[in-house]
Amino acid sequence: TMGILGKYKNFVLDCDGVVWHGSLAISRSVEAVSKLRNAGKNVVFVTNNSTKTRKAYALKLEKLGFGTFSPDSISTSASAAADYIHSQGIRKVYAI
Repeated sequence: TMGILGKYKNFVLDCDGVVWHGSLAISRSVEAVSKLRNAGKNVVFVTNNSTKTRKAYALKLEKLGFGTFSPDSISTSASAAADYIHSQGIRKVYAI
């Protein structure tokens, strides 16, 4: 049978509790992400934590040893909401 690396080109990884916990990388997560990238896979990250910007999360990935990722490869709950609102043609909102 074809393994996961052979079967899929794109991988979406949750940040909190999967890639890292607090200020520490989860055991073997750095190696797993490195293996995916070295195999030419697209790796993107998602988080429902909106306390930081996508740029701040990209810097955190780098600081934890995951390498350099563009902020565009990270989706937060806030960025997902903003993207959806923008796609609906809405330009101004008051968020509660």
